[in-house]
Amino acid sequence: MAPEAATTEGTGPQQSSAPISASVAPTVTTRSSGTVYWIATQLVPRLLVAFVFINAAWGKIAGPQQFAKEIRAYQMVPLVVSHHMAIVLPWLEMIVGVSLVIGLLRRESRALLLAMLVVFTIAKSVVLVQGLNINCGCVSEDSPIRFLFEGWSGVATNLVLIALLVMEGLASRSAARAKPKPTDS
Repeated sequence: MAPEAATTEGTGPQQSSAPISASVAPTVTTRSSGTVYWIATQLVPRLLVAFVFINAAWGKIAGPQQFAKEIRAYQMVPLVVSHHMAIVLPWLEMIVGVSLVIGLLRRESRALLLAMLVVFTIAKSVVLVQGLNINCGCVSEDSPIRFLFEGWSGVATNLVLIALLVMEGLASRSAARAKPKPTDS
């Protein structure tokens, strides 16, 4: 509450010459700086990762046979498992990608995506070290972001996606801790 201006009869309001104490001085906070921080650390990373996974899922859902061949090329899972993965994995990618966009079950979606990215990164690295020249199956042949997943740049892309998810998770936890807790009145 700010001190009221003193009035003298007939002369109108006059400002007091006494300094305003720190306890009653208004605190100036800029809402825009908090919004920019939220956009940079939570929204943009979340949407970028979601875009990549939704884009990746779209092509695999449309062509599960091709995706099953790409999984088999890794030579890491039996034939039957590759068929099941070709059906389930794209839908899981789509669901968690959409979940990130709408903000539903963010922590769970983030955890699933991190787990998938770690497995994908290890598998891709093993194949590259072995010298196998295969299509990684990360995105469809006609995807506009296919170039990001070719060779070692695919490993780097996965590491960037992991970093974005970790950054978004840390920023979300920090924001949750900073929120004032309701008090019982």
